[in-house]
Amino acid sequence: MRKIFEASVVLRESIEQAKQDPWVFNGTLEVVPHELHSMILWILKGMYTVKSEARTHALNQSATVISQQILQAHKSNRQILYEPKSTAAFRSTMESPITLGISLYCDHKWRSHKLASLLSHAGVRVSYQRVKQCISQIAKV
Repeated sequence: MRKIFEASVVLRESIEQAKQDPWVFNGTLEVVPHELHSMILWILKGMYTVKSEARTHALNQSATVISQQILQAHKSNRQILYEPKSTAAFRSTMESPITLGISLYCDHKWRSHKLASLLSHAGVRVSYQRVKQCISQIAKV
């Protein structure tokens, strides 16, 4: 257990460093710290080398998605130690390409504010206001 805890300390430092320069919507998906992606990849595939390029791509894609979710769910020490006056939950401090992509797709496909709120509360979507901001940003390009 001690080694797992020590690894988590290293990963938290890596995540906090990555959050200093957060991902912004610019067409690239490079958002995940290398250490986090490698750890998730090792958890998924173990110590073995995958022989197929298609399977390597699938594993990398899975590791990226999981890493983005961890990165988005990460809470800073300040957030953990803060004692709110109300029973408010944590606020998200960043967005990831997958949550933004799901948000844009759902808005384009269904344009449902109710669906947007449901997915946002589940943590797999960014806010409706952020979607509208991105749509405006895309329209300017």
